[in-house]
Amino acid sequence: MPDLAAPPLASHDPVYGRPDAAAYLQISPAFLKKLDLEGRGPTAIRIGRRWLYRRSDLEAFLDRHRCAPAPEAAEDGEEVAS
Repeated sequence: MPDLAAPPLASHDPVYGRPDAAAYLQISPAFLKKLDLEGRGPTAIRIGRRWLYRRSDLEAFLDRHRCAPAPEAAEDGEEVAS
């Protein structure tokens, strides 16, 4: 018979509803909903009408949207050549 015991607490990954997930990402819940409906949001768990997000998925979403800093502009307003 399979072992149905809960996983150890050390592997617990907090789960957030849409308002809390949006706050974690520092965006509005409406914008997070738009991203979800367009298929561009973080990986989510959908149970009925509820959308839930694991913290690790929110962090992965942030990592996917990282970008390098833009090169500084020259003092006279011209862009610095790469």
